Amino acid sequence: MRTVKRESVKLNKGKFEAIEKIARAFADDKQADLDFYQNGLNFSDAKSYRFRRNDLKTTDHHASTPLSVHASDLAVKEAFEIEVKYWAAIAADIHPRIGSREWTSEQKHYAFWLLHDEHRFSLLILDRAPIKEKIDLSLSQRKQVQSYLRRRAKRIMGDRPRVKVARSFVLDNTLYSVTNDLTSQSISISSLEKGRRIFIPLKGEGDIKGNIRVVLVPELRQIEVHVSFDVKVPLNNSIEVIANDVGLTEVFVDDEGNIYGEELGDTLKNASRRLNRKGKKRNKLHALAKKCDQQGKKKKANNIRRRNLGNKKSSELKRRVKITITNQINRAINQQLKERKPGIIVIEKLDFRGKAPSKDISRRVSYWHRSTLKDRFEFKASAAGVRREQVNPA
Repeated sequence: MRTVKRESVKLNKGKFEAIEKIARAFADDKQADLDFYQNGLNFSDAKSYRFRRNDLKTTDHHASTPLSVHASDLAVKEAFEIEVKYWAAIAADIHPRIGSREWTSEQKHYAFWLLHDEHRFSLLILDRAPIKEKIDLSLSQRKQVQSYLRRRAKRIMGDRPRVKVARSFVLDNTLYSVTNDLTSQSISISSLEKGRRIFIPLKGEGDIKGNIRVVLVPELRQIEVHVSFDVKVPLNNSIEVIANDVGLTEVFVDDEGNIYGEELGDTLKNASRRLNRKGKKRNKLHALAKKCDQQGKKKKANNIRRRNLGNKKSSELKRRVKITITNQINRAINQQLKERKPGIIVIEKLDFRGKAPSKDISRRVSYWHRSTLKDRFEFKASAAGVRREQVNPA
């Protein structure tokens, strides 16, 4: 699956605020659905989002939410998929450990069976353990497996998923229409007012179909339209296995010592220094504003904070750095795939932990988008028919 991002032109304030209202309403609906799935065994018992969707149609929910019925159904589906991913991620973390356990083959079979289905696994952790009669185990053997999985899961489990920021929403093809003319392309999306659509001019041209995600970019007063397409995976008969070591002075180095993405080091260094300079200046201004407050100069203190200590410019700067880093990662991966034509790529688990040796290194690590490299490797390796594996950095 490939996601293409389409940017809009800068929108006027009224139009952008109308889109923000849709995002907030979608976030509220999605959070209500997450609360439902996270209550007791509701998720464990629901094999599909349709159970929740159909139940809502028998209540006054659709009369109380500003979203259309279609949009509200999409919020239900997205909340359900978030819960599935949450439990699947915990199961995926435990899965590699099962093979090394000193258990019988039947015990391992039972453990893999429990981990295979997210609803089955959540039922084990939250309440009672499902039992498969065809797997022949004694009560003590079964409890040994169940206890181990529960212990491992509780070490991994963090807070259940929440909607933290209302920055995006999903639309199906009944909730938007695309217009093409000789020079431009635009999209009209359903607003919260019945029968009224919001017209949004887009930059460039391209196919927009199926379910799309609308992502707000408040810093630029723009939106991004994310469109997903299936990618045809070519047949890859290569038997070459290559290993990559991720760094801060380059994107990664392979097992033959070839360096890819050397420009990343300068990008991180410059971003770190700029962040350090800005931080020192902002600290002085914070101290000055605090001093003015103590002296009773409230107006001057407020002016300092309003005119010099906002987040708009720093957010835009970080956004640009992220785009630059993403482009460098893409080029590095493309170069390796083209030059070495691997069948398997092995990369260390991107999990920086512990105290950094210096504040400068800490700042560089904060800019180093681990999830970006992981996502780009997963997509580009899959698109090239290459298998990707993760190992412990040690």
